[in-house]
Amino acid sequence: MKVNQHVYAIKNLISAGPSSDDLRITNALILHFLNVVRSRLIKDKINKYFYISDQSYQNLCIKLQKSSFHECCNITFDYCPILKSTLPLPTLLQSKFGNNMKVTDLEGRILPEINLTQVLYSKYSDLPPITGYFINNNHLFIVGNTSLDTVLINALFDDPEAIQEINCPSNTGEDCAYLEAEFPIDSDLVAMLYEMTLNLLFIHLKIPNDITNNAREDRQGEVRRES
Repeated sequence: MKVNQHVYAIKNLISAGPSSDDLRITNALILHFLNVVRSRLIKDKINKYFYISDQSYQNLCIKLQKSSFHECCNITFDYCPILKSTLPLPTLLQSKFGNNMKVTDLEGRILPEINLTQVLYSKYSDLPPITGYFINNNHLFIVGNTSLDTVLINALFDDPEAIQEINCPSNTGEDCAYLEAEFPIDSDLVAMLYEMTLNLLFIHLKIPNDITNNAREDRQGEVRRES
């Protein structure tokens, strides 16, 4: 389902129950709580050892540039220069098992997560040099291959809207409205997504149970009393 379908579903659920005719809830507020609840539900599902389908994952295209890990590459190091993402990585959804992230090149080859100690010791091995990635200061670094200019990340991100903005920047003039994008969540979590989002909205806005829906009459009574 698309983002706007979930937003309208929440609005319909609110209007179907006791609601006030002077209640105003913006799409942005509903979307904020949808994103918050999504992260919580996916994290809980992972921590309980349940499978997360591809519906909850997002793909991110990351540009790379030659750089260094520690800004000290005027000194000779075996891994200098290395490739660094041009932008910081959006926040990854963290569970007790890590970040559930996969990095591949544009031909689909998976790059393993490594550390610089492995790179340094690999020069003493008869095996080919290690090519892989690590994350530092929210940037992705690629070691062992300086010819790549782009990699693909498939991961569970904390803020789906941020991924949409990076993949399709609003300043390009392309039609990439987030409300028209697919909302990344497993279908079996949707019912709980709605329930928890409604609870957060009611608590946050302290919505009264206006059974008579008489906000207009209340205002008219105030006017008569003032006159």
